[in-house]
Amino acid sequence: MSNGASQSRSAAGDRNPWLIAVVVSIATFMLVLDTSIANVALLNIAGDLAAGVDEATWIIMLAYIDVFWVAAVFAALMVPLALILLRPVDTNVAPAVH
Repeated sequence: MSNGASQSRSAAGDRNPWLIAVVVSIATFMLVLDTSIANVALLNIAGDLAAGVDEATWIIMLAYIDVFWVAAVFAALMVPLALILLRPVDTNVAPAVH
């Protein structure tokens, strides 16, 4: 059954799939921590803005939406650049002769 070709056991290829899991876990933890802090501070935010709790909740929600839109646009712009910079370099190509 072995034909000499190396079989990758994950979609990550050569990269360590545990690194991906750690990065996603840290990002999720930071999101939960940030949300918890914002919700604990909700009454102070409402008092400082002379707004009700419902209005302060909308303000926090709109701030999160803004941040996620900026992150999505940034990621959409950076992915093509990262793909160009991280592509493998073929060292077996003969130099061009003019």
